[in-house]
Amino acid sequence: MCIDILNYIRFSSVTLIDPDLRVPTSDCAEIANLSGAFGEDNVIEHRLYTQLCDATQRLGGRRQHKAYTALRELFGRYSLIGERQLLDYLVENDLTPLQGMLIEKFFDLVPDIWLVDGLAHRCAHYGTLMRSHPNKKLFSQGRCPIHQCIGHNSPKVSEKIDPNDILRIAEPFSPTGQAQQLTN
Repeated sequence: MCIDILNYIRFSSVTLIDPDLRVPTSDCAEIANLSGAFGEDNVIEHRLYTQLCDATQRLGGRRQHKAYTALRELFGRYSLIGERQLLDYLVENDLTPLQGMLIEKFFDLVPDIWLVDGLAHRCAHYGTLMRSHPNKKLFSQGRCPIHQCIGHNSPKVSEKIDPNDILRIAEPFSPTGQAQQLTN
């Protein structure tokens, strides 16, 4: 995305990523739309898709395609995952050569601020981590960050996970996008 110098100066004090939720702000979306880009969803998806392709190309040939499919499944089905389960998945799918890079580039530790009463709540509809919300009356169990879920479903927890096992969340599980929506 290319922003001319006048827009750069105009938007130089804008916060693009919410520091607590680590997701694009509404200002980010507005700037992306103003610049004629595809919006922040596509920017994030394109960045992750490129990183995913780069990672799997290292494996070469047929193994590359198998790894790509396994990683897409990992991000889509296991966006909230315990570290032990993640390492088991990588071993089962012959992805251990990519382990360090995958954990560094595609997974973050679940921050305490996203826990609800000290537990990680998994959304019953989308399987991702529900976030604590200031409106405790309406969202006492937390709220799913996926827009499609917020707009069509009532908050529902499928599982409450004790974070004693190190929990990780796949990038970019934000309110506007998720790793499983990567396109090729």
